[in-house]
Amino acid sequence: MNRFVPFLCLSAALTGLAGVQPAPLVEAGGPATSANPPPARWLLVVNTSAAMERRARAVEGVVGELLSSGMRGELQPRDQIGLWTFNRELQAGAAPLQTWMPARSNHIAGRTVNVLSLQPFAGTPRFATVLAQLEPLIAQSHRLTVLFFTDATATFTNTPWDAELNAAIAAEKAALEKTRMPLVIVLRSCRGQLTGWSVTLAPWPVEFPPFPAAPAVVARAEPPPAPARPSGPPREIHIGPVKPPEPAPAITSLPAPPKVETLTATLAPPVTVGQPPPTGAAPAPSAPPSIADVTPPARNADASAAPAPPTEEAPQPPTASVPAPVAAAQTVAPPALTNALPADGSRLTTLIVTNLAATNGVAAAQAPPVPRERPARPASPAPTVAAFAASPEARLPRGNDVNWLLIGGVGLLSVASGLAVWLALRSRRPAPASFITRSMARR
Repeated sequence: MNRFVPFLCLSAALTGLAGVQPAPLVEAGGPATSANPPPARWLLVVNTSAAMERRARAVEGVVGELLSSGMRGELQPRDQIGLWTFNRELQAGAAPLQTWMPARSNHIAGRTVNVLSLQPFAGTPRFATVLAQLEPLIAQSHRLTVLFFTDATATFTNTPWDAELNAAIAAEKAALEKTRMPLVIVLRSCRGQLTGWSVTLAPWPVEFPPFPAAPAVVARAEPPPAPARPSGPPREIHIGPVKPPEPAPAITSLPAPPKVETLTATLAPPVTVGQPPPTGAAPAPSAPPSIADVTPPARNADASAAPAPPTEEAPQPPTASVPAPVAAAQTVAPPALTNALPADGSRLTTLIVTNLAATNGVAAAQAPPVPRERPARPASPAPTVAAFAASPEARLPRGNDVNWLLIGGVGLLSVASGLAVWLALRSRRPAPASFITRSMARR
């Protein structure tokens, strides 16, 4: 009889916990506010049907790993953790609610795994019963995360993503048949509304969809305090005559500046003061003789006479006499051009241009320049005469230069011959005898 006492106590405890309802959102400390939100809730729902018996050990391992890691860092201190199991019927409150503390993570994980190991796996699952019991819990929870450990037989209804969620479960059906690992389905709600879901095939890391951002808290502006009334009798206020405002100073515009008239003065043309006109009329200037009028003298008609040898005479520079002052009544005569050629025509004599000046005196003021006409070009070009006669000695090289050229050529030829002989002798030099040849020669 004593052997059955522990089992009877455990059965009574489980029966009492099955009727435990979810805790209200308002805690004993006061109403929940955004600055002090209520603790989040975590619910583990495990399928204990006969089809899940071969996955029982894998389910225990996945649950223990999630609790040891704090649901991958998602669990916060004071969060509440519950456990449900289902097959034909739902066993709500299979284990008492546990408050999460990071320092007791291993203890909480071990306790939950021990409870799962005592659950029998039998019957067929009825998933609709679980969803019906979840609806009021979702409506009463500030933040709720539900984790289903099941197989591909789960079918969700009354969710915003029935088609997507069921399609994701069906996609993992082929992989579930080849393995003994469970399928982990996560549903999350916030303020009574489902906010996200995920489907993960163990042992892949479980993904938790994020909660929506909390609404911004607007601080209530307090009205400013009313001004304090002064104590004591009110003072008398004497109001005197109102002083009229001072008139604004009148702004007078400045007078316009006087108009300045511009006077334009016309200057008379300058008067040129010159010398008095000459008493007598100036004679008209004579036209200068053109080059064509200057004809060279005739050559010596006697061709039998030998021309005299040319003599080297230095050309005399043209000399020009200083013009004498010209009187105001006279003009300067143009210079006479002479072109004297020798009788033999061997060279051109120097053209001497002589400026003739008038013999009479000139006045202090110079006469205006007389325009000159450009001489006309001759019809036929003048004969070209060599400036100097080339001597026969300048055309032939000197004797000393020829001798030096011959001596240099003979010297270069001798050096080239000696170099060729030396190279020939060097190439015919016998090769040095080897060590063996020298040894045999010594013997």
